[in-house]
Amino acid sequence: MRAVAAILSVVAAEDWSYYCLGATHGCVLAQHDVTPLSGYYSTLVDCEAGCPIFGKDLSWECADSGNCEISQSPPNPKENKFATFTECSNAPGGKCFAPGSQELAYECHGPHFGCVVKHGAKADGKTLFGTFDECATACHAVPKELSFGCAGTRPNSCVLVAHAPDSKEHYFGGYDECTEWCSERGPSAELII
Repeated sequence: MRAVAAILSVVAAEDWSYYCLGATHGCVLAQHDVTPLSGYYSTLVDCEAGCPIFGKDLSWECADSGNCEISQSPPNPKENKFATFTECSNAPGGKCFAPGSQELAYECHGPHFGCVVKHGAKADGKTLFGTFDECATACHAVPKELSFGCAGTRPNSCVLVAHAPDSKEHYFGGYDECTEWCSERGPSAELII
């Protein structure tokens, strides 16, 4: 494990960076030059500072309107702030179980800024989305020249690599797809970097 970490830290100093996959997945290692406003950072610390994630930096707040809204603070159930949307929907009292009284939509502002809530806006499926997950999927798409592949010998690591998606060769267009395949591979997975 230390050898893999040492290899990754050396490689990351050259043409590697950390990519912000958004508030759901956080940061992953990427074979790409550092370009911060595009979501690529030189260090993991910089990436995490520019890529807050649910359950750690962000939470879902059960607001008085009955809507679950994104809060810029960590989860705290005593303040009606939860790590997941599901937990928020199941908040005590049931006020956030049904659709709230406020109309909300989410707009993508690129991988650096992510999805921003718009109050009183109607989702159109193009620039405004009805749920945060729909927006995050559109907003944090993997660039065409990159794909996800397994890194190392552990069953839980996926990195962005300079390779077109090709599921037969085990290069995936999505992080979840890659993670599922890599976790099934177990300790025999090859180091691709």
